[in-house]
Amino acid sequence: MPRITEAARQHRRDDIAAAARRCFLRDGYAATSMASIIAEAGSSAGAVYCHFESKAELLRFVATDLLQDRLGALRQGLRSVSGDRDPARVADLLMSSAPDAADAGLLLQMWAQAPTDPAVAEVAGSTVRALRKFVRKALLPWAEERFEDPLAVSGQVADVVLAAVHGYLVRRVLSPEADPHELRRQIVAGLAAAGR
Repeated sequence: MPRITEAARQHRRDDIAAAARRCFLRDGYAATSMASIIAEAGSSAGAVYCHFESKAELLRFVATDLLQDRLGALRQGLRSVSGDRDPARVADLLMSSAPDAADAGLLLQMWAQAPTDPAVAEVAGSTVRALRKFVRKALLPWAEERFEDPLAVSGQVADVVLAAVHGYLVRRVLSPEADPHELRRQIVAGLAAAGR
C-alpha cells in the first residue's frame, strides 16, 4: 500500500477544516455536528477523526488559521504605512484588513465559545495578546514623540484601538445593513478627535 505524503495529509486536513468552516458559517457552531462536518467533507468518520479529535478542535484550527492570515496582512499593511502611525491610522489599518462579515461571524462564534471551552479560550486569548503586541509596537514611535512613559501609553492606547476594532467586527455581524466603510470612517474620526 502506498504511503501518504505529509503534503497529502496536510491537504486533506485543510479540506476537512474548510468543510467545517462552511458548516460553522452556514449553521453556526452550536448547531453543527461532527456528522454534518463529515458529510460536508465527503469523508469517512475515521478519516476526519484521524485529523481532528472534536468539533472544538476544528473551530480552533479554523479560527487560528483565519487570525494568522489576518495578522500576516496587518504586518504587510503596516510596512506600507508611511508617516505618523497614530491610533486612528493604526485602527484604520486594522479595520481595512479585518475579516469580511462572514469570517467576523466565525470569530464571534469562537469568542462566544471561549468562556466554556478552555482550549478555545487559549486560542482566542493568545491571538488577542499577539494582536495587542503588534498594535503596541506600531504605536510606540508615536507615543515616544509625545509622552514621558511611551511604553505605558502605547499599551493603554493599544487596548483602546483593539476595543474599537472588536466593536467594529461585532457591528459588522450584528448590523449587516450598516455600511462598513462609513462605520470605519466614524470610528477613525472618533479616535482622531479623541487624540487631539
